[in-house]
Amino acid sequence: MDGSLNQSCLALQNSVNLLQGTLERLKEQGKHSKRLTTTLLQSKRVFELLSEYDLQRARLDLIEDVEPVVDKLCNKLEKSLNKLERERSTLQQTYELNQLRLNNRFGSGGGRVSKIQKYPVVMGTSTNEELERLRELKSRKEALEYQIQELKGQQMDSY
Repeated sequence: MDGSLNQSCLALQNSVNLLQGTLERLKEQGKHSKRLTTTLLQSKRVFELLSEYDLQRARLDLIEDVEPVVDKLCNKLEKSLNKLERERSTLQQTYELNQLRLNNRFGSGGGRVSKIQKYPVVMGTSTNEELERLRELKSRKEALEYQIQELKGQQMDSY
């Protein structure tokens, strides 16, 4: 039994010496190759095991750090969008009122200036429903003016 144990120890010692010699040769030859020394002779730790608790804690920390910033940015964006929507609505109303002014001045005269309005249109905060009602009333006014012109034409023809 002593003999086999001694033989095993000698075999193991020979293996260690052989590996030591191999490492020394690799180091000598590896001086010329940077890649060889960094990849083969240097050990790297690629994976690290984490406990589930550490992983959940990191997620919660991330949520606590990121979520307030995201909420703040969302609020700023919402305020900006509301402001731009109000501005767009105001510009749309201004455009429509200016269009009505132009139609009232130059619309029925065939390019010549009709009588100037006694009551100028004043820009205010109007809703889309109010502007739609204004358009309806304007078209009704034009229809009534046309009927009046027809009636005047019929009266002239009867004389």
